[in-house]
Amino acid sequence: MMEILLALIALTGIILWIRSAAQIKDNRARALDIIVIGAILSIVPQFTDSSKSVSIAGVLIFSYGVLVLVSEKFREGAEE
Repeated sequence: MMEILLALIALTGIILWIRSAAQIKDNRARALDIIVIGAILSIVPQFTDSSKSVSIAGVLIFSYGVLVLVSEKFREGAEE
């Protein structure tokens, strides 16, 4: 039961990150692509017999996408 709750919380967080990335003005496609690819790479190995290195790479790519999103949102806020 607890694993399902944690999965729902993680899924909600990923959806909110993707939704936020869709609202930026510049580099929208770049941020969306990186976040989605990172989320897929970090989730898929848990359902297959893939190695943990793919999952770690997915988390790192997702984190980079979030960093791009945060920097773009900061830049947009600084311009206003």
